Amino acid sequence: MRFYYYFIFIFSSVSIFAQTPDDFLDQEEYLGENYGLSGHFWSNSNTIPSAIGNSFTQFGNASQKAADHAVSQEIDKISLGFSTGFKLFANLYLKPEAKEKKRFTHFSFEQKIMGGGVISNDAMRLLLRGNKQFENETAFLDDSKFRYFDYQSLKTGFIQYKENYSYGLNIGFVAGKSFANADINALSLFTAPFGEYLDINSDLMFIQNNSNSYYNGFGGMVDLFYQRKMNDKFSFGITATDIGFINWNNKTNIVKSDTSFRFDGIAIDDLFSFNSEEISIEDTLRNYIIQSEEERSSLQMLPFNINLQGNYCFSEKYLLSARISYISNIHQFVLFHVNNRFQINEQFNISAGLMYGGSGLFNTSLALQYQKERFLINLGTLINEGFINSSQWKGNGLMLKLVILTSK
Repeated sequence: MRFYYYFIFIFSSVSIFAQTPDDFLDQEEYLGENYGLSGHFWSNSNTIPSAIGNSFTQFGNASQKAADHAVSQEIDKISLGFSTGFKLFANLYLKPEAKEKKRFTHFSFEQKIMGGGVISNDAMRLLLRGNKQFENETAFLDDSKFRYFDYQSLKTGFIQYKENYSYGLNIGFVAGKSFANADINALSLFTAPFGEYLDINSDLMFIQNNSNSYYNGFGGMVDLFYQRKMNDKFSFGITATDIGFINWNNKTNIVKSDTSFRFDGIAIDDLFSFNSEEISIEDTLRNYIIQSEEERSSLQMLPFNINLQGNYCFSEKYLLSARISYISNIHQFVLFHVNNRFQINEQFNISAGLMYGGSGLFNTSLALQYQKERFLINLGTLINEGFINSSQWKGNGLMLKLVILTSK
């Protein structure tokens, strides 16, 4: 299996989507005016199988086999990241002189659902199998966090091409549908023998907005891009995308807990008059744990992507690149990415790759690009065993992109 990873797929796409949803500057933009659409989803983890990870993006369902495999792992900290969305975009010359200066005006509309977090091994076992397995033991859920964002953005800006360098800027308006932030500094659960009582210690904060309104927050963002061509062979660039915020409305629920207590069940005075619908253990525990709860507005930073990339062109048919990327609030580690692109002929390119880090460990990828006159199609996928055996392997994802050129 190591041979499979290190030899067959030491490649990836120039516009690879996996764990780096950043196409502020894609290769097709060099082809002239264009417009199109794209869509993607991916999930990845260092431990959680893709059958469980995909359930967060609604592209899969968790299974008992996947849960059994997850809890058998011995990693102390469990990371998970996921993203799904679509985008409509256009790069146009609005004036005749703009074409002469090679200055595009960019427009885009995008929908994103993103999430990521890290939890302890005990927390994962507790979530997947309950607390019976911790009888007469303490489960520690310390130093855990989770982030979730559901929002739309509308952007406009420019991309300027010069002989030896290029740069660009986008400014965007953001509308948020829902979000959730959980920060658990300390949380432990002791289950007494036979479940006689529970000892709970907590120090946590939970912030959430998913009120009935379609839009519950508004904000702004910017994208920045710079690329430098050092010579005919080597170039490097930096992008920073989705740097911004959403100010969520006064329906944002903020919960804090810093307490210790023992829960020894619910007293039933008269068994014959007992009505189970009148008693909720979940609500009872909630009342014990929550120390303060309020609704007010909340300013939250969006997940932003910082990307450093170097490219080396060995020939007209072969390009090597390497990048370092990080998505705040989603990635738990920096993502390292080795990338090769092969031009088969004038119409067909193929890329495949190897990545390490981000929200998981090693991942492989494959991307195909086909151009026929004014139409260009990119199809990408994470090529790993997650598609073959989603109950054991961790990451997978898909990307489809259609570009229409205004002229041949």
